Amino acid sequence: MTASSGRMPERGGILAHAANRPTSTARAFEVLHRPGWIVAVILALIASLGCQARPTKRAIPSGGGRSGVASADTSLKDAIDVHDVAAVKRALDAGADPNALVPPEQPVLVRAVLKGDVSILRMLLAAGANPNGDPRVPHIQPLSSASLEGVHPDVVTELLRAGANPNAPSEGMSPLGIAAFRGNGAACFVLVKGGAHVNGWNLWPPPPGHPRLNAEPTPGRGRTALMLAAARGHDGVVQMLLRLGADPSLKNDKGQTALALSAEYECPIDSIRTLLQVPRAPSR
Repeated sequence: MTASSGRMPERGGILAHAANRPTSTARAFEVLHRPGWIVAVILALIASLGCQARPTKRAIPSGGGRSGVASADTSLKDAIDVHDVAAVKRALDAGADPNALVPPEQPVLVRAVLKGDVSILRMLLAAGANPNGDPRVPHIQPLSSASLEGVHPDVVTELLRAGANPNAPSEGMSPLGIAAFRGNGAACFVLVKGGAHVNGWNLWPPPPGHPRLNAEPTPGRGRTALMLAAARGHDGVVQMLLRLGADPSLKNDKGQTALALSAEYECPIDSIRTLLQVPRAPSR
């Protein structure tokens, strides 16, 4: 240090900044600048950095963290796709979300429904999957997906047991309406026995500009399940719905009954004959 200024000569770096600090701090850096102290400080810094660098693997939070969960969700989807029950269990144990959305905006439960694997469906429901779908994609209902043709009726049964609403509309159509339109008679039977309104109304055609409308259709507007089945010529479904209490005298907003729709769409004669044979209520 110079006698006139009482300050350390500038040496650059951190010492240069220390030279502008109060005298006590400058003295401390002057002491540290001595060769013996420098070696000691360097060794201490190396030891300190070594201690901080040892734990190279961070402890993963419960559930594996967000990235871990995302990876587990992908594994869950892949396992569902190949009907691998053991892999589904491993993915759930690893923290996979039974209510996860997988591309394209599809709940994993709906994916399992469409695959028709009852064992996997039960596992997802037991793990907490919502049988009434995901509010992020309200237009995709598990029960409506289960009402498509080709899906085993046991899938519908499992969803109903888990608390699925048999009358929840999806894009304006009830699960029963979808099952009737697709000709899935087995699903129609299970749905009505599970509480579906056999004479409930379905929006038809879906109103333009509202592809995801989930509002309850207004009675008398659209079509009943019987009308939907009749217009498609699904005679077996027509007969089943009639046995389950469907009312063939109901008319839509155009004044058409199920019989009129069946004739308009030139359906097979069996469907028309079935509706013609239904006893008519006496006129008042």
